[in-house]
Amino acid sequence: MMSITIFGVLIIAYCFYVLLCKKNNKAKFIHLFILSVFLYFNITIGYVVKIGNQTIAGYFLVTLLAGAMALLLVKKVSIKLFIEIILLLAVIVAAIGLIPIKQYQIVDQNGWDWYLFGANNITTCKLGFEQIKELIKALSFLMILSVIYTKIGEEDWIYIINKIIKWSKYVICYGIFEFVMVYIFRFYNLYSALLLPIFGIKESTYIFSMERGSGHQLQGLFTEPSSYSTGLFFIVLLFLMQLKYCKEGKNPKKANLRNIWIWIGICMVLMVLSMAFTAILYLCFLAIIFVLFCYKNMPKMRSIIISSIGMITGLCIIGGYILLNSNTYYGERLRYALIIFKETLNNNDFGNLYFYLSGVVNDGSSISRLGSSIGILKMEFVQNIWCGLGIGVGNSHSLASNMLTDLGIFGTFLWGKLVIGGYKAKKNIYFYVVFFMFILVSFLCQPISMFGTDVIVLIFIFVNIFTSYVSPDRKK
Repeated sequence: MMSITIFGVLIIAYCFYVLLCKKNNKAKFIHLFILSVFLYFNITIGYVVKIGNQTIAGYFLVTLLAGAMALLLVKKVSIKLFIEIILLLAVIVAAIGLIPIKQYQIVDQNGWDWYLFGANNITTCKLGFEQIKELIKALSFLMILSVIYTKIGEEDWIYIINKIIKWSKYVICYGIFEFVMVYIFRFYNLYSALLLPIFGIKESTYIFSMERGSGHQLQGLFTEPSSYSTGLFFIVLLFLMQLKYCKEGKNPKKANLRNIWIWIGICMVLMVLSMAFTAILYLCFLAIIFVLFCYKNMPKMRSIIISSIGMITGLCIIGGYILLNSNTYYGERLRYALIIFKETLNNNDFGNLYFYLSGVVNDGSSISRLGSSIGILKMEFVQNIWCGLGIGVGNSHSLASNMLTDLGIFGTFLWGKLVIGGYKAKKNIYFYVVFFMFILVSFLCQPISMFGTDVIVLIFIFVNIFTSYVSPDRKK
């Protein structure tokens, strides 16, 4: 049985509009690419089409369409890019082919959550729908990446960044509306009353505003508050890229510096109101990016910036100590996280971890995140460290742990080589610091989709926010 949502009708209608009305294949690709990134950054609730028990998300469908359009654009790529793509596909296929001889995996989309809470959902590894879906997604991703490296220039990127920001502002306004409804009118079931008829519902979706401490978590148009804080983090990075364009005189006049900083401030406030543990990680990460950005782009103020770094570091240490010893919501979560982290490092079997810690820790969310992030490495990754257990296997709350489990060391290295190696702009110390911080954060949460268009934009921003843009070096 198949059903389609109002959201699905709008997505499909827009895709038909792009395919029928845009003048050439490159324009069609760019608009499909923009829509897929926008959805990754802003909307993960609901679905487009539901077939039986399987749902197809909007960002997944549009990514496939963008990948199909990329096939019409990619006529010739460099030998280096071709070899890297073939090697990554070889690792992926090898891992899938070796599935029958693996020992076991923890199954289902929320498998690690269930396992940590006592479910017996360990089974022998097998090829299933998730592996097939991820393989199709990986092929689309590689085609899209090839077009980005061979056809998309600086003017295209400026248009892409500005368009995603323009659409994202409407979703930010929804976050303000959610705040008013939750904190002023005390209306906590926005999903059921407003969003459900439009988007439908899929697994792992919070349909009520969750109470945390003395407040309620905002979650925007995402399945959970943690994902909302991730999306807002990405939007801030987009605004920061727009800020750089403004300083270089490349942005439209209406995108002025003051307005950009106002939007950045609103996003950061909404991140705090998500009350997610990941919001702390992202805000710290943004602080480092802001400092590096100012240090790189304001050489006359470097002595002031260095002094400010020292002061801020000292205040963060003092503030962190006070927070850890306080009875505040974030203070408790930090203390619980340290306890959970210690226990997970000392254990090799994570079944029933929640009940083992329940007398000490009252934080199921952190148990799920930290327990799954470390548990998957100790229980699944070790079964095949070189080429992984096969894409679609890793379902922990950690991008880095899932990638290592799915692709192994070889596949993860090749994936990294592909996503950061396509720009002639020389990678400097600023980029490597930010990228290293991103890797650390990705061990504690899942900020991006491994084969999603969101990672393409994210790496572009990391590479170009500290350098002058240079066209891709992948020659036709």
